[in-house]
Parts: sequence; structure tokens; C-alpha cells
Amino acid sequence: MRISLDSFRAQIAITVFASLSMLALAWLLAEDILTSTRERLLAEAREQCIRAAKELSQQYKDRANLGNEPVEILPVEALDVSLRGLSLAVLRAYEGMAGGFYLAEQHRMAGDVPPGGLESRQTLAKFERDVAHAAIGRIDHPGETAVEVASRGRDVYVAAAHRADSGAVAWTLKRLAEARDPVLERRRWWLAALVFTTVLGLGGIISIMLYLRRGVGSVNEGLRRLEEDFAYRMPAIGGQFGAIAEAINRMSDRRGALETRLRRQDRLAALGRVVSGVAHEIRNPLNSIRLTLELLERRVRRGALRSDEVWEAIEEVDRLDQILGRLLEFGKAGLEERRRQNVRPLLERAIKLVQEQAQSKQIHMRLDTAAGAPLEAEVDGLQLEQVLINLLLNAIDASPPGQEVRISAGCEGDNLRIRVEDRGPGIPPDARDHIFDPYFTTKDAGTGLGLAMSREVVLRHGGTLEFDTGPDGTVFTLAVPSREAHS
Repeated sequence: MRISLDSFRAQIAITVFASLSMLALAWLLAEDILTSTRERLLAEAREQCIRAAKELSQQYKDRANLGNEPVEILPVEALDVSLRGLSLAVLRAYEGMAGGFYLAEQHRMAGDVPPGGLESRQTLAKFERDVAHAAIGRIDHPGETAVEVASRGRDVYVAAAHRADSGAVAWTLKRLAEARDPVLERRRWWLAALVFTTVLGLGGIISIMLYLRRGVGSVNEGLRRLEEDFAYRMPAIGGQFGAIAEAINRMSDRRGALETRLRRQDRLAALGRVVSGVAHEIRNPLNSIRLTLELLERRVRRGALRSDEVWEAIEEVDRLDQILGRLLEFGKAGLEERRRQNVRPLLERAIKLVQEQAQSKQIHMRLDTAAGAPLEAEVDGLQLEQVLINLLLNAIDASPPGQEVRISAGCEGDNLRIRVEDRGPGIPPDARDHIFDPYFTTKDAGTGLGLAMSREVVLRHGGTLEFDTGPDGTVFTLAVPSREAHS
């Protein structure tokens, strides 16, 4: 059995394409997130620096308006201490921000506060002062605000300056640590890609594992059920395992058909051997009976008996011999005496022949047929009569004393149907699958050949022999074609 791999290849291609697409999407999303985050941090830093510079400028202006003399006339050290206190008061609300004032007339910085406040014991680096000076240098007129952004190594510096009406310029500066670290960005990206691909790979592996597990489990369960029940058929399974299940079902069907044919041939061969032996044993006493009856017929001529009674017995012996001849041909396909005929006389004769057995058990035989309705079929009368006798004997044997065996016949469509119904306890469940097997019997003195032979005869006629049984009795239904001959 060859299973196509096209579906698997398509699934692998789709998985690879989806993985690459999602990886590219993840890269774009990561790049967008990093860019957006950097821009957001820069925007926040610019806004904070501008707001802090304006507050410093406003505080300087308010401080200058409190006195009658300009702040700039204070001694250098006093002015620096005064302005540093002002810077601390304002920048305490801005974490990690440095700031101070630039006195334009004196061309120097005053009141500088490093990042983290005075307690951090940090000082402004030369580069930081240069960035602050660059922002201050952008201001030409009072009321203006300028911003300077510079980077150094992995850090980004944002400085803002604001000049009030006075000559002092308030400035602030904030450092964004590692905002421009390309190595860190790459590490984060590769980490995200690694996590993503790992999760994707695990998901794919788990999906394939579950698919294989379900498929293999279904196939194994089906094979196990087939070992116990040859009639079991595997249910439909999706994917490639569905093709395996269908192939197993096809092989099981062919195996069942082959076994049925072999069993039938074995039954026929065995039955033929048994019937040959039975016929050989029965013919010897039949010859003796015939000789005796011929002797009696000669005596009748002398007036001792009536000849018609003796010839009836002789005819019956001839009939038995004919039946034995047919038994010898059991298993062959021919129906030499098949012709279209009225089946009603066959039914009446079969009932008459089993009447003695029925009377011994006080069983009433009832024949129901539609009045005037034709009961014609193309059959071998002798063989069909033997089938009816077997069914009637079985019904009599299964019925309790005083009950009734009902025989009904009628044409239904293209078939002639004959039903033999008893009022017995029904066929045991463990025997229902074997009642048509040769040599299988539930009777102490039975041979197990009657139903097997009957079914074979009906099959040769192109008909069926079925039964329906229950605790209230059993019905055997015989159906043979009524309109067209079947060889």
C-alpha cells in the first residue's frame, strides 16, 4: 500500500511559510516597538526639560521681584548658593534631572544642581555642560525656549533652556541611559526571535505528535477490534490515516468475502461426503422394501390385498429413492426439474407428509393463502417440497404441545414468500449465527444438515431463506422469484 506524501509536504511548506512570515512580522513589530519607545522617551524628556526650565525661569523672576535690588549684585558665592537652593526646590520634582542658571551678563553658570541632587555627590561632566550651553546658545530674545538633543556612546542627552524677561537663562538637562545601544537592541531582538521560534517549533512538534498519536491510536484500535470481530469496519479518519483506514476496510471486506466462499465450499464438500454415505446406507433397505412390496402385489392378485394400496407404497419408495438421488447431487449447481408451476399443491403435500408428527404432539397445522390468488413460481418442486418439510418438522419440534404452526404464502412483488411460524421459545442467541452451518444442531438426535441443505436449495433458486426469532416464537421466511427464472 502506497500512501501519497503530497499532503504532508503541503503541510510542511505551509508551516515553514507561516513561521517565516510570523518571524518577519515579529521583527517589524519589535523594530516598531523599539522606535516608538525611543521616540516616546525622547518626547517625554523634552517635555519635562522644557517644563522644568520654565519653572526655574519663573522662580528666578519671582525671586528677583521680591527685592529692590537685582539678584545679580549679590556676591558670587552668595548668588550661587541662593540660586542652587532655587534649583533644588524646583528639580526635586523631576527625577534624574540636572539644571541651573546661566548669567548672560557675567557669562557664567550659577546654581548648578547635578542629576540626583546634591546628595548624589555627582558633578556635571564637560559634555553635559556643552549640551546645556548649546541649548542656551539657541536663545536670542527673552521669552524664548530652546531644546538641544545630543548623544554620546549609548546615552542620549536632552537639554532645554528658557529665558525670562531678566538676563538669566534657566536650563535643564536629562540623560537617557543606553537609549542608543544597538547591541542591546539586537540582543533583545534575537531573544524575542529565539523565544518566538522556540514556541513555534514546540507548537509544531506538539501538533504533529498529537496528529500522529491520534492517527496511530485510531488505526491500532481498529486493528484490535478487527482481531475480535471480522465484521467491524474502521470509522472515517481525517488526513493520510484516513487512506490507511479505508485500505484496511477494503482488505477486511475482501478477506470476509473470501472466507465466506471458502466456508461455503468446505460445507458443501463435507455435506456431499456425508450425504453420499447416508444414501449408500439407505438404498440397501429400500431395495428390500421394494422387493417385499412387489411380493405383496402378487399376493393381491390372488385376492389377499388391494393392489392400489400396494402401488401407493411402491410409488412412495420410488419417491424416496429420487430424494436420495438428489441428495447425492447436493452441492452441484443444476436444477434439472425446475419449471413454472403452482406451489399450492407442494404446500399441501408437505403438510400432509408431516401430519403424523404434528398429531403426535397435538400440533395444529394451519395454511393461510389468499383465496383464488395465484401461487406460481419457477421452482424444482421436489427440492422445494423437501425444504418445506424441513421447516415444518423444525417448527413442530420447537412448538409446545397443543400449539399451532401457521404456514402462509403469497406473492409480494416479483417474489413468492412462504412463512412458517411456530410458538416455541425461540432460537438461543448463541446459536443464531450458526443455524445454517452444516452439522450444527440444538437437538439431541439431530444431524445439523436440514437447514444447511434447505438454504442451499433456496440459494440455487435465486431466493433467500431468513428467520426472525424471539421469546414468543420463530418465523422462517422463504422467498423465491415468481416471475423470472434465475439459473
